[in-house]
Amino acid sequence: MRKLIRKGLAVLLGSAISLGNSLASAQEFPARPIKVIVPFAAGSAVDSVGRIIANELTARLKTPVVVENRAGATGAIGSESVAKAPADGYTLLVGTTGTHATNPSIYPNLGYNPIRDFAPVGFVVSLSMLIASYPGAPFRTLPELIEYARANPGKLSFATTTAPGIVIGESIKSRAKLDIVYVPYKSSLGALNDVMGGQVALMVTDAGVGTPQIKAGKLRGLATTSLKASSLLPDVPPVAATLPGFEIITWFGMFAPANTPSPIVEKLAGSLQQILQDPPIRDRMTQLGFETRPMTTTQFQTFVREENERWAVWVKEFGIGAQQ
Repeated sequence: MRKLIRKGLAVLLGSAISLGNSLASAQEFPARPIKVIVPFAAGSAVDSVGRIIANELTARLKTPVVVENRAGATGAIGSESVAKAPADGYTLLVGTTGTHATNPSIYPNLGYNPIRDFAPVGFVVSLSMLIASYPGAPFRTLPELIEYARANPGKLSFATTTAPGIVIGESIKSRAKLDIVYVPYKSSLGALNDVMGGQVALMVTDAGVGTPQIKAGKLRGLATTSLKASSLLPDVPPVAATLPGFEIITWFGMFAPANTPSPIVEKLAGSLQQILQDPPIRDRMTQLGFETRPMTTTQFQTFVREENERWAVWVKEFGIGAQQ
């Protein structure tokens, strides 16, 4: 009995010491610069959001928070690097629908597990996707595109840089029974240049990237993937106006490596929520085509799990494999 009591006391003492160390590390955190990994190229919507958050975290945490772009494999390269980073709060990830919901179903040998290998910090923004064409395309609306594609099977192609873009493009093809070729791109800039130049007819991109080009007349907006038209592009109707019930929204969130001490995660989460609730930041996000949504760390963790299940169904339904 005495041995059991001593063993129990030792466990309690060890837990207390561990908790004390975690609290102490949280109080000292951050003691050096923090790195935010954006797993997509500079200039992408993820990059824009990541830099806004990093700048604001720098001010609130009073330490440099720098963005590092590690693009490739639809976000898998940068995500894997964070999954394997020290769990100390000094390496963070701006994860997306692609990195944390779609990739696991598309790539069987993914180098990370989106649930097991990360500690969710917080939901950042959601955004609609856009279907756009080059300005000289022989169709001006989604119904006209469908009609043209049916009359010219296999002659049109669509570009996208993310796994959600693949799901959206393939799901529209499936719903409308179209033969359109998917063309993968590693960066939004490369895809934009080829679509604006007419080398590729169509592009599935996020609102943050597509909206400025549509307003400048360099792209023609055909449809948005939200149920309602965007306030930024009121003349671009939703896909649902042609294919009833269609809605696919993507999102960005912040993650730390798994096993990052809870006090550090909570400190980061609190700072992130303060940033997203700041009216000027909220307005800036809206102007870029993003929507902020209040969500606790626990709610975000549940959200990510549900998104995994949801996108897995879509990936299976449309037979999407590792194409990039």
